[in-house]
Amino acid sequence: MNYQHIITIEPGKRGGRPCIRRMRIAVADVLGWLAAGMSHQEILSDYPELTEDDIRACLAYAADRERRLFDQNLSFKLCSRLAGLFPDSSQVRLLGLSEADGRVVWEHAKANGFTLVSQDSDFADLATLVGPPPKVIWLRFGNKPTNAVERGAS
Repeated sequence: MNYQHIITIEPGKRGGRPCIRRMRIAVADVLGWLAAGMSHQEILSDYPELTEDDIRACLAYAADRERRLFDQNLSFKLCSRLAGLFPDSSQVRLLGLSEADGRVVWEHAKANGFTLVSQDSDFADLATLVGPPPKVIWLRFGNKPTNAVERGAS
């Protein structure tokens, strides 16, 4: 499901958390109601401003949070090796972004629902400056063989 037109993020609303169609209902609210055992119909009854597509968009958004975008300083082989844990992940070079500015990579990750994974501090610094999305995982264990990185992720 394409949720980009449903899930919105505004820095001044709900602390910049993902919300539904610019409303003050966050994706986390809907996921929490579902986790608490509410049915789709109960949610729609309690919140008539929501639609079935809104609920499905929240689920799709949550599922996409498992996608990783590995920086070029991490091997492209991690994408296939970790596919069971992080399906639909990619690496900067595989997306044609190997010469892109960090801000371009950041915006690509943000627009496409990736969590950025890097060994450099630049994305962590940017996350501190502008906040998520995207989320950033800063690997701070120095240069390691790909097998060691893979073991640390699984």
